[in-house]
Amino acid sequence: MSRTTIDYNGLEWTNITQPSEKDTKYLKSKYGFHSFDLRDTLSVTESPKLDIYDNYLFIVFHFPDYDPKEQRMIYRRLNVFIGDGFFVTLHKGEFEAVEGMINYMKKNSDAREQFMSKSPGFLLYNLINPIVKKAFSVVDKIGENLTEIEEDIYSDKTIDVVKELAMERRNILNFRRIVEPQRFLVDTLVHLKRKFLGTESDIYFDDIHDHIERIWMLLENYREIVRGLSDTNEALISHKINEVMKVLTVISVSLLPLTLIASIYGMNVAGLPFAGSPGALWGIMGLMISLIVGTVYYFQRRGLL
Repeated sequence: MSRTTIDYNGLEWTNITQPSEKDTKYLKSKYGFHSFDLRDTLSVTESPKLDIYDNYLFIVFHFPDYDPKEQRMIYRRLNVFIGDGFFVTLHKGEFEAVEGMINYMKKNSDAREQFMSKSPGFLLYNLINPIVKKAFSVVDKIGENLTEIEEDIYSDKTIDVVKELAMERRNILNFRRIVEPQRFLVDTLVHLKRKFLGTESDIYFDDIHDHIERIWMLLENYREIVRGLSDTNEALISHKINEVMKVLTVISVSLLPLTLIASIYGMNVAGLPFAGSPGALWGIMGLMISLIVGTVYYFQRRGLL
């Protein structure tokens, strides 16, 4: 259990890392939060949501992040209780953006004046706005990966490209799954009127909503790019397969008459032409070579080679 508290100008911010039942009992006794909300803070699978009460809001945020080791999209969850004179954040494990901000404000009086002198809504905006903006770097990473894939798609890295496209498609889908519910969550905050959020809360949250919409549009574009690259890659693979099949077909057709001649002269039957001639072998070899050359010439004239 790790609990950090800042109290400034009538606003108290409490940040709890790795919340436990002891923490939920503490919050229940101090603020009277609903038991269902406190239970949700201990849940692992809770989706982004906004619960509205007369005297406080309970918000569950999911912020996207990129795991370079696994090369996949993950999210960091932040639970927020916000009301008149209090601001409570809970998260499991380290959350650098949250912990960094509260530790900075704890040591810096100017920062406390800047972020806590207005309303809890203004503090919420200043906490989540940089985290949302940081998501653009994750979007840019996806864009860079797609550019590299586009460059590789015309090389001989067919198998690698298929694998990379599948990974980026998964990342985009996971990213969209994180962002989509929060488009509506933040839009609700824009239009929500609560005194403790502050008189200009709609302007602050509308700014965050604009960032989320821009991220959503970029993800939509990248999803279409992945589809286009997949179609292009499949077309190139099909073309390469057709070229290989064309060569194999020419070889098969060229060898077919040779196989027929060899089969006929391989039978123990009397009366075959040139069967008793000393130069029969060279004559038959010459005929076979002529047939091969003629077949290849025919396919070249037909534009098949």
